[in-house]
Amino acid sequence: MKDWDLIVVGGGPAGSTLAGIVRKHDPAARVLVIEKSTFPRHHVGESLLPGSIPVLKELGVHAKIDAGGFPRKMGVVFVWGEDRNPWDADFNNLNLEMVKKYGRMLDAEFSWQVLRSRYDQILLEHAAELGAEVRHGWKALKAVEEKGAVVGLEVEGPGGKRETLRGFVADCSGQSGFLSAQRGTRSFNDELKNVAGYAYYKGAKWKFEITGHPDKTKIFVCSVPEGWFWYIPLSKDMVSVGLVSKASVVKAHPNGRDFRKYFFDALSRCGEITPLLKTATLMNDVDPQEPGKDFFSAADWSYANERACGPGWLAAGDAAFFLDPLLSSGVMMAHLSGHRAAYTWLSARRAAGAEVGKALWSDYDRFCKEVAGSFMALVRFWYRHDPNARAWWSEARKALGGRTPVDLNDKTAFVAVAAGLTYYFERAYTSQSLLFGSSGAEHSWQWEGTKLELKNWTRQILAIVETGFLKKNPERDAKIRRAEEEVARDAIPDSWIRSSC
Repeated sequence: MKDWDLIVVGGGPAGSTLAGIVRKHDPAARVLVIEKSTFPRHHVGESLLPGSIPVLKELGVHAKIDAGGFPRKMGVVFVWGEDRNPWDADFNNLNLEMVKKYGRMLDAEFSWQVLRSRYDQILLEHAAELGAEVRHGWKALKAVEEKGAVVGLEVEGPGGKRETLRGFVADCSGQSGFLSAQRGTRSFNDELKNVAGYAYYKGAKWKFEITGHPDKTKIFVCSVPEGWFWYIPLSKDMVSVGLVSKASVVKAHPNGRDFRKYFFDALSRCGEITPLLKTATLMNDVDPQEPGKDFFSAADWSYANERACGPGWLAAGDAAFFLDPLLSSGVMMAHLSGHRAAYTWLSARRAAGAEVGKALWSDYDRFCKEVAGSFMALVRFWYRHDPNARAWWSEARKALGGRTPVDLNDKTAFVAVAAGLTYYFERAYTSQSLLFGSSGAEHSWQWEGTKLELKNWTRQILAIVETGFLKKNPERDAKIRRAEEEVARDAIPDSWIRSSC
């Protein structure tokens, strides 16, 4: 039996981020990542949001991603309902408003459309370069518990080899969520029981009205009677086309038992996408593990765990919560939850006393619920109401509410959400001097460039817990800055933080 400081189950974006950030800030930490698949492996979720860029920069992997040949994504184009006129959410519109009003830009110019087999491999290899040990072909069997706390894992490797590992367990296993499955803590959203089918095409057109640029791209989202399609250019010669439908609609449809036929029949009737595929050919070599496969399906049932952490364990990414793919938020939330989990784990293991550790993990659990909430509010509104652009923009501004310290109009507020700049991120993207004066005092959401110092992070979380900032009590808003500054000045023993941090 070998002891580890941190055992990460799953080598996707959440697991790679968590392992990489931990190793970056604590090179002595013994971190193991176990991944049941052999990379490269296929995965859906290919349209990314700018909200993950600061995390990628902090990891030191941003330049590798940008040099990976992935098309840059500049925003989203929608065609929805009876009005078939396209409207867009361009990330640079947010920058234009910020420059006009505040004299500076955000780090929100672009993200990427990625082939996940390559993207995830770059991330996991980078985590290994930072010092995490990575084992492919290993899967978690069950958690090992003692006195109500998780203390390790039983795992199985190639050839059926079994081991028991001891250490703090991070469940980043995606939708399988082995810990939540073992504990029965996952609850599904009955309103969003959807299924998705998707395929890949070679030689499809890049329609200028949709991409917005001959070389750069925008994801195209288009409603149809069966649900809605995505159209994602992954390279100049390859696109991903997917259909999301309510499970009940598919089940009741005459072709419902043959989901492949259901998908291609719906695609043939979509007047906006069919012309783009007129000269394209269906690809059957996208999944390295299943050569010859030309159609894929997935259950996109939105869910959340009762808790995102507990004694000896945490969940991040899809293992903690999963939302409808309408706003392409999945990979970004995997990065953000993995990042937050890493800082919480680092801070908690150095904290003096169980009470502080409990507060830190309580904040992480609250974070997972809040970060999903901003997107869920818009998705549920979209599916519940007769959708139109102006109504959705207005709802986005309501969803942000007092969460953003900058004044945004309705459409720009929607762009902020569509870019991933929600409750926890507006203040991280804007400077202290811009929003809070130039006093130099620490602030809970201050992010100097893209670096978060560990000692400051500990103080910042304590400030959040102390002020009750996350409880969203409007009566306390006027007191938040003063209280945070007082907490930030408290004498936290340097022994909590290693001198190298």
